[in-house]
Parts: sequence; structure tokens; C-alpha cells
Amino acid sequence: MDVMPSHYDVFPLDAKLKAPFTSVDRLLITESNYEELFDIVLKVCKSNDKPLVISNFHNLSAWDPGFFDISNIPIQFGQHDIVGVNKDGDRKEMSMANFAKDLYESERQGKSCPSYAAQVPASPVPLLRRQKDPPPLQSAGIMDASDFYYAKDLDCPPNYLSKLQALMPSCLAPLGQNDLFGIMPKHLQAINLLCYFGGSGTGTPLHTDISGTIGHNLMTYADNGAYAQWLMIPNDQYDLLRKASNDLLARKARLRSSNNIPSNYVDSERIWISFQQLQEYNIRTYVVNQRPGDLVLVPSLCYHQVINVGVTMKIAWNRMTDMSLLYGIRDQLPRYQKNARPESYRCKATVYFALKHILNNMETSKTLSGHREKSFFSQCQVLLHLFAKHVLLPEMIERLPAEEVDDSEIIQDDVNVSPTPDRADYSFDVMCDFCHCDVFHRYYKCSECNLDLCMMCYATGRSCVHMCSLHMHEPENTLSNDLGIAEAHDSTNAMPTTRLQRYCRLYSDVIRQVNSTFGRCVLTPEVNTPLECYQTDAFSLATICRRIEMYRETQGYLCNKFFCQHCEQIFDLEVLQTHYNLDLKSIFGRRPCVISAGHSSFPFTCPDCTRECTGCRPLPVQPENTSTSKRMLYYQPIEVFLDYFGGYVDTGLYQSCSWPRFMLHQPEPSAKLKLKAKVWQFPSDFVHLAAGELINRITRSGWESWGKDKKHNVSLVLTWLLRSWLRMASLTLQDGDTMTPGTNYTYTPSESDVKHANGYFDLNNVALSIPSLDHILKPRSSARKRPLSSMN
Repeated sequence: MDVMPSHYDVFPLDAKLKAPFTSVDRLLITESNYEELFDIVLKVCKSNDKPLVISNFHNLSAWDPGFFDISNIPIQFGQHDIVGVNKDGDRKEMSMANFAKDLYESERQGKSCPSYAAQVPASPVPLLRRQKDPPPLQSAGIMDASDFYYAKDLDCPPNYLSKLQALMPSCLAPLGQNDLFGIMPKHLQAINLLCYFGGSGTGTPLHTDISGTIGHNLMTYADNGAYAQWLMIPNDQYDLLRKASNDLLARKARLRSSNNIPSNYVDSERIWISFQQLQEYNIRTYVVNQRPGDLVLVPSLCYHQVINVGVTMKIAWNRMTDMSLLYGIRDQLPRYQKNARPESYRCKATVYFALKHILNNMETSKTLSGHREKSFFSQCQVLLHLFAKHVLLPEMIERLPAEEVDDSEIIQDDVNVSPTPDRADYSFDVMCDFCHCDVFHRYYKCSECNLDLCMMCYATGRSCVHMCSLHMHEPENTLSNDLGIAEAHDSTNAMPTTRLQRYCRLYSDVIRQVNSTFGRCVLTPEVNTPLECYQTDAFSLATICRRIEMYRETQGYLCNKFFCQHCEQIFDLEVLQTHYNLDLKSIFGRRPCVISAGHSSFPFTCPDCTRECTGCRPLPVQPENTSTSKRMLYYQPIEVFLDYFGGYVDTGLYQSCSWPRFMLHQPEPSAKLKLKAKVWQFPSDFVHLAAGELINRITRSGWESWGKDKKHNVSLVLTWLLRSWLRMASLTLQDGDTMTPGTNYTYTPSESDVKHANGYFDLNNVALSIPSLDHILKPRSSARKRPLSSMN
């Protein structure tokens, strides 16, 4: 859907800005003020969260005008092939050299750009998304129908890095002294130096830089009179910006309300916002007119969009600092996890490598001046806080004997080749297949289809169809001291033997070494021993995941049912999600009632009983399950996820709360086309559909015994009956056979089956009718609010 106006206004270069628009501070760089830059940039960008422009780079002696000239592009890029896509989906392949030649010689771009307000098309064409990354927005339908193309996100040739490092002060240079990406092992460093080349009508829609990093954009070439205009919106305007973007799309879609707009639409990189909209919602906005030699610094979490007026070429890179790591991990990564956007920069691993670097390259009072010493201590505090709260504690598992939850029997990944010194930290290579975040230590892998899930996705209910085949994994524990921690100082301080223990040891060693080096207690531990799980109201993320895993292992196909220890009623997860706004993470994250603790392998208390019981902790509910909060706009096309089961926040997918049935919530039009082509196969689909049918045959006495009778477990009886039915069906079906919708498969129980059922299942006239996708694609009716055991 095209959500942008037919034209886009650009502020005149000499315009006097009025509220809510304001110009950005400019700093003139010279050969003599390099050393002053660090303090100024730190004050403006870090402390004030304001954009900054550093100009005059093109007049420095290190600037090479011939290298950055448009005529040099064919030499630098050679015959590097690029692919353009326009609004109609037409693809245009060309070499970078031919692209530059055509752009420069075209009649549209051959003239000097006027200095007055220019009318620029509002639908610049995103071109050249790196093929190694998922194509995020090609299905958005926002591309202009004209022939405007933009060479965007191009990997720079290697010699560009050396040119920039010679030109830039080290505090701003890519991989420089204030860039934590520089301390990462080379095999873990993400591509972080990109080129942007295009003419009038091209640009980048509203977005923030990846993972909270600080953005740097240097214009290296512009045709006569050409420039790029930036609109930059600080993060404290987020709520206003989200409302403006949702209302904008609602008006374009002719909707009565923006309630049906995905709540994360502002982060979709599909928005071009106009001056009028910014003024209407009074959104504070910084305006920058970028010329050759101008370096634009973009603070963490600052929204910005760029429009080119004339032929321009820019080089961009991101820099990671301690504070941008804080913003990224605390604010950005939770959004990425919901939207399934790749993290790209391994933020948690960066925290670890930063602390490791501090320990192995310890500063002293002699190497740091007064304000630099204070900055060093602040950096240590931020990194230690992130490492303790956001990296280590979520990985800890608390022992719960009643539920058989502990850190034993976690599957360790085998390593085919022993890690070499430069690849000792091979454990950071795992990425979640659903949300595409980078895994730090523990994660889940399906033993049937090899799906990898991060713990957050697992805890929120995301899964493949083999829900009970997902098991926790962690990297193989190595015995060598490859984590860079200090050696033991005495016999009582023995070296740790597991990776997680070593990470915890690194945390305490950094604190001890800094305090020892500077002769005073400048750092205090946020936690005494990160290995300990403190008695807070909620469990750690890894403990939640293990509770879910063990519950699924013991309950099998009944793992979405919960027995309340107080009212002795049974609740369905779909009911808890729909009517109480409770997801798996909320249910398994709460500690048991102190009154009923120890009386059951899973002491669950329903929301109604929780309000009446003095021994129950409050349930951490999710935001109200309205259409606004439920709509989800994924960073990738929804077709990528159609084989998965979604969690509480997911739409357009099979719902894990309806497992082992197949039920969708709000399927998107593009998803329907693929889903209608789905075929049911034996035995993989048969076993889940049959399980759903047998669950519907559990009697009231069966449900009551499920919560009380530990010896005769209904879930085990269900497994028995399911195997019997599967053997019966295999007489007429073979592995891989397709089952036609509408076909009936009856189940004739044997005497042994009836005996095992023990009155807990109604086995009269049991039959499975293979459903049609038309039935599944229909909007589901509201889940019943009453508990299951009061329905039979």
C-alpha cells in the first residue's frame, strides 16, 4: 500500500525554521581541533541526545577529492553488479559503473539543482538491499513507479575503510578507539561500512539505526548545488511519532480509526512523514541540509529520514559505545524480537568482549586524565550492569525439585573442530530462526526439524509444529582458559569449569581488578554472585523456559491446559490469553502460591483465585489484548513464518495456544494464498490433528483426574490412544502420503485401548475429518471464558 503523498516538499536552503523545526548545531573541523572533538561530541550526542554536524572535512589535507569523485566510481566498484526494483516489481540489473554513468548523464540529473524549494517524489525506490540480509520491505508496495533508482546499502570497497580512518579522528572513525565493534573478533564483526548513491527523488524512509548504535554519515560527493535534507526526530518524541504514523496510514487506507494499524508501524521503515504532519502533531524535529564534507552524527534511537536533491554519494557507518549498547539492549532488542528483525550486531556478545578487553588491557591513573578516568568508570558501570542484568541473570536456572527443573541434562552442542585461538568464542554463531536475534549462550533446538529458537521466543510461545521436541541447548564447555579471565589467586578460588561460571567469574574479576588498580572502591557489584537466582517475584528467563520445557515433557499434548490448585478447575491457554491477557511467560514466570507450593508438580493458580488468595503473587499480565496491540507488522514478509506457531503477540500464523490443532489469527491476504496450498501429510500432520480430536473426547472425570491423580496420568493415556490410532491408520497410509481435506479416518479402539481409557475418554464414534484450509482461515470465534472442567 502506498502511504505517502504524491510529492514531497524540501525546505529551502536559506529557510528560517519555526517550531517544531530547529536547525542542528554545526562544528567546523580543522587540522588543529582533533583533540577537542571527543569532549564536544560526547557532550552534544551522548549527554543531550541531539544530532550534530561536523563540517569542513573536504578541506582537510587527508581528503582525497579524486578518490571520492563520481568519475572514480567505476574504478573503485568495477563491474560490481546491482539490482534495482521499482513499484511494479520490475527488476533492473546493471553494473555500478553503468549506473553511475546513466545517472550522471541523464537529462533529469545533468542540470544543477535549484536553491529554492524543490518538489521531490515522496516514494524513493529502495535499491540494492544486501542479498545476505532478509529483504525487509519489498512487499510493502511503497516504491515509486518512475525510473528513479537508489544504490543503497552497498558494501564499500576495502580501501574506503583506510581512507576514512586516515581522515577521521579516532574517536569517530569506524573501528576506532571509541568503537566497541573494534574489539570484536573479526569473524563476529558485522558489515558496517555502506555506500549510498543516487539522485533527486531518492532517499531513506523514517528509521532508527540498528541496535541503538550511533550513526555517522559523510557526504563525499554532490553534483553542483546538490544536497541531502535530513529530518531527525529524537526518541522522546516516540509516542507522538507513532500516533502520527498510524493516523497517516489510517487516512490513506480510509479507515475510521487507527486502531487497526499495527502498533509497530512506526518501526517498519515504510514511512515518509511530511512537514505538515510533523507540524500538525507538534513533533520536535531537527533539520539538516547536508553538503559535501558534512558528517552527520545521529544519536542512539533518533528517528530520521533522508531525501536527496541532486546526485549525491554518502558513506555511512555505525559506532557502538557503552551507552548505545544500553539503549540497544534495553529498548531496541525487545522491539526487534517482536518484529522478527535481525539484530545484526551481537549486542550481548559485544558486552562480553568489551569487559574482556577492559580486563586484558587495564587502564591506570597514569594513562587516564581526570575526565577520561571518570568516563572510564562510567563505561565500566554500564557494561557491568548490562552483563549482570541483561546477559548473565537471564541465563541462570533456579533449581525447582518439585518440577524437576535444574541445569542438568541440557544438551551441549558438539564442535566438530577444536576452536583455534582466533575463534575461541565460537559459541556466538547461533541465531534464532524466528526473530533472528543473536543467541548469547542458551537456546532451544528442535530435534525433529532443527529449528533454533532464542529463549525469549520460546518463553512467549513461538514454536514449530514439534512443540514437545524443543530442548534447551548450550555451547560445549571448554576446559582451556579461553575466556580471558584471571587465574585463580589461591586454592580456595578455583577456576570455574563451565562457560557460564566463567562468564560470572569475568564479571567479578573486572570489578576486583579495577578497584585494585585505582586503589579505591570505584565499582560495586550489582549482584553478589551472578550464579545465584535471587528470590524476586518472577523467575529468570532460563528458569521460565525450563519450567515450560519440563511441563511440556510431562504433559505432552495437554501442555496448553492448566489445573488451578485452588478452585480445581482446568483452564485452556487460549482462554487465558484471550480473556486474561496472560501468555506463557507470564504464567510460568510467577512463583507458586506459598500455600499450595510443594503439593503439585506445577502449582498453577487461576487469575480469579489469585485475587482472593493472600499467598499468591500477582500475575504479570500483558497489555490489553485489543486489535491495536495484537496486530503485528513483521520486518520480513509474513510468508517466511507460515510453517511456525506464533506466540501471544503474533498474528497471521498458527497459534501455539491452539496446538495441537491448527488455528490462525488474523491471516494476512498474502499469507492466505500460501496457506491454501498447504497439504496434509501422514504421519506428521495426522498425529497432531488426531491428538486434537482425542483431547476433545476427554470426559469430565478425565479432566478432574488429570489435576489430581498422578498415578494414572491422562496425558499418558492420550499418548497410548494416539499411538494405537496411528498404527491403525498406517494400514492404509504410508509415510509421506497426502491426506485430502474432507477424508474421514475412524478410530476403532481395542479392548486394551478401552481399558487404558478408564472412562477418562469418550471413545464412541471417534473419527478424524481432515480439515480444509478454508475452515482454518475463517476468523476464529472467541474462546470460552469458563474453565474446561465445567463444560463436560
